[in-house]
Amino acid sequence: MSTYAMSDIHGCYDELNSMLSKIGFSSQDRLVIAGDYMDRGPQSYEMLEWVCSPPENVVLLKGNHDIEFAEYIDFLDSMKKQIISGVDDDNPDHLEKMIELADYVAEEYGAYFDYYGTIHSLSSERRITLNQLKKWRDALIQLPFLFEDDINGKHFIVVHAGYVEKKNLRVRSSVEDFYIYAREEAYEFGGKRDSVIIAGHTPTISPSRVTYTGGRIFKKYNKKLNCTYYDIDCGAVFSKLGYEDGRMACLRLDDEKEFYL
Repeated sequence: MSTYAMSDIHGCYDELNSMLSKIGFSSQDRLVIAGDYMDRGPQSYEMLEWVCSPPENVVLLKGNHDIEFAEYIDFLDSMKKQIISGVDDDNPDHLEKMIELADYVAEEYGAYFDYYGTIHSLSSERRITLNQLKKWRDALIQLPFLFEDDINGKHFIVVHAGYVEKKNLRVRSSVEDFYIYAREEAYEFGGKRDSVIIAGHTPTISPSRVTYTGGRIFKKYNKKLNCTYYDIDCGAVFSKLGYEDGRMACLRLDDEKEFYL
């Protein structure tokens, strides 16, 4: 059995399956995905349906896009209960009207709603309902933040953005916020002694970031902690948006071998 890690799928459902074929993923293996299943890419619907019923040997973690997507759905549901009457949760036309109202309310109060337009697209192209959105929300919010395991004598932690112990927390308001939103601070004071941290969140195609590698997996070793950091978000979805360096990446934990599409 081998254990693999991926992150930041962002609606690239076909590429996910292509990667699984490339690595020869089988029922005897294990895959850990470090969050961000929808937004930006063209197959958010397929990814959301997959998240609701993943294979038994797949471990799904939550990312910031997943949390924010669930919050948009909470906003719609709350608005229905407090402002609108007579809404049929199974009527796609009713959801479309609710989205229009949510746009107006968010604009009036200077708030974000459906920042990447995913709910708008799902409503117009897939004719989804509020009940379908709530099903996806319920699947997303129950996902864990972390995966930990010992493999071949090493302790691995997979998380969306970065790992920090509470005693070392800086800047962020909580360790959970760090898990989801950390950027450079993940490498400045994050980590855990005698461990390997695998995260995504910050695409390695961003020249302004310390993790920039031109779309390859970023690796950094902290000698003081004997801790290795990996950033495995190599910007797969950005290859669809005109960035030549973006690619889907996968890391096999057993031997830390890298795979790319």
